[in-house]
Amino acid sequence: MSLLILQQPSPGGPGASYIQAGRKAIGSGVTTISVTFVAVFSAVPTVRTTVTRPANADLIQINTDILSITTTGFTAELSASTPTADYVLHWEASA
Repeated sequence: MSLLILQQPSPGGPGASYIQAGRKAIGSGVTTISVTFVAVFSAVPTVRTTVTRPANADLIQINTDILSITTTGFTAELSASTPTADYVLHWEASA
């Protein structure tokens, strides 16, 4: 898993925005995946996700629905199970 945390302009100041982003490996046959944020948000963030496939894997369509979001993480449901390991959920959360 990789992670990126950005905060601007000043921590907790007026107009401050906070972004965390990362990726999480998805195992074979998985239909739901949970992510825990490294740092807790002060408000429930907006979450965006995409799924990428491993090199040379068959092209399939996998959409994600966010089942729940809290200040500490989120759970996403995949529209189809992953046929092999090495698919990756990329995510970005901002508040």
